[in-house]
Amino acid sequence: MWKRFWRSLIQWIQGLWGKLFGHQGESVSLKNKEEERQPPLDRAGYEFVFMQLLEGVSRGWQGPQVQEYLSRLSDRTTPEGWLNWLTEFGDRLLENPLPNHQLASRMLKLGEIELGMIGQKSTQVGRSLLQKTFTPETLQPMTTEAQELFYQGNALYEKKQYNQALSLWDQALAVKPDFYQVWTNRGVALNQLKRYEEALGSYDQALAIKSDYDMAWSNRGVALRNLGRYQEALDSYEQALKLQPNAFDPWLNRGTVLSGFDRFEEALQSFQKATEIRPEAFQGWVGQARILTDLQRYEEAIAAWDEVIARKEMLADAWQKKALSLYALERYEETITCCERALQLEPEHLETISYWSKAQARLSGLAAQEQENQNPEQPLESEPESEPEGNSSESSGANTDD
Repeated sequence: MWKRFWRSLIQWIQGLWGKLFGHQGESVSLKNKEEERQPPLDRAGYEFVFMQLLEGVSRGWQGPQVQEYLSRLSDRTTPEGWLNWLTEFGDRLLENPLPNHQLASRMLKLGEIELGMIGQKSTQVGRSLLQKTFTPETLQPMTTEAQELFYQGNALYEKKQYNQALSLWDQALAVKPDFYQVWTNRGVALNQLKRYEEALGSYDQALAIKSDYDMAWSNRGVALRNLGRYQEALDSYEQALKLQPNAFDPWLNRGTVLSGFDRFEEALQSFQKATEIRPEAFQGWVGQARILTDLQRYEEAIAAWDEVIARKEMLADAWQKKALSLYALERYEETITCCERALQLEPEHLETISYWSKAQARLSGLAAQEQENQNPEQPLESEPESEPEGNSSESSGANTDD
């Protein structure tokens, strides 16, 4: 009994102690949290954390690291705060007469990461700063070292050693930051590695140095198309063609984008222009042939596919699409021949197998019809009608009566 009493007393005291001091402990904890909470960043604070962010990006931070860094600052920053500060920061940079290529490059690199309006604003400021950085007065003379690194990088690119080429080109840019051909080639290598945002940034840097460099505009369009930004890609191709109207690639790529917009006649004209410039290249003929097939202009399509095959005889798609056009024109024997050639190149292509089967069936049906027309069935000879028994009796009876 006493044991139960003491146990109850101890429990009662513990409960009372918790009621008296539990909330106080909670208040102290809340007070500590209030003391730990820091005020929103001011202008100097935004600049400090932004420079830390750029430093991290230059060391190789990718999207997850950047997002984590920004999330840790979310209680001290706002999207509006970032936008206002970046605008003011950009204005200050552009007012400064001294060039700052490194900062411009880092801001463009940050813009390559998907960060919404922060990334977009960083790209905008970086481009403006880069355009200011490279002026005729600030361009550096060419050096033998930079040229050698450029050519060595080109040789590695031709061997498809893209990362090694990038390393050499980056060294060339460290020697001569305004080497716009290196920036352009660097973008081409990045595009091959499917690093399209970085490729776009590299082309933008080339154009900041030399805004009338048609190859940078043309390749910029390729990067934008790979990013799904088709209207911007088309604009880049148009700009390239203003600078170099007889360039093959922008006409060809322009046709591809216009096809995606269902602007088939314009696309066809673009492919035809590409073919005029380089008639020996099969790509322009492929573009024409596909559009003509889609437009059901089958005779013209077949002629275009023949041009493709003459230049790229092992291209299975050309034989397949030519077979489709031939089938539409009910030229079934030729359809079968094309299908068989296509199946030699791509044996398991289901659409080709289907057209081969349908052409065989149509040909068999036509053969049967032709045979039927040549040998019409003769009508059956009619048997003589037998006389009814009644008539025979009546006749006999009549004769008897006579």
